[in-house]
Amino acid sequence: MIVCAGFGTIAASGWNGDAGRFQPVAAVLAIVLFACFLIMFAVFCVGWLMRGHELWREGRRGETGQDND
Repeated sequence: MIVCAGFGTIAASGWNGDAGRFQPVAAVLAIVLFACFLIMFAVFCVGWLMRGHELWREGRRGETGQDND
């Protein structure tokens, strides 16, 4: 995560040392990093929902005394 934050900082600053030639690279890098963040967030949300569903199933299984998969 620290590496991504470092790349994000470079992308946000634009690294204007070379007369603005880094601007398109910075824009692409920022978009790629944001896409990676969205993918990781989606994976986290799906995992969280699946865990909640499993806890719910375990609770219902305990209530009814059945072991239906």
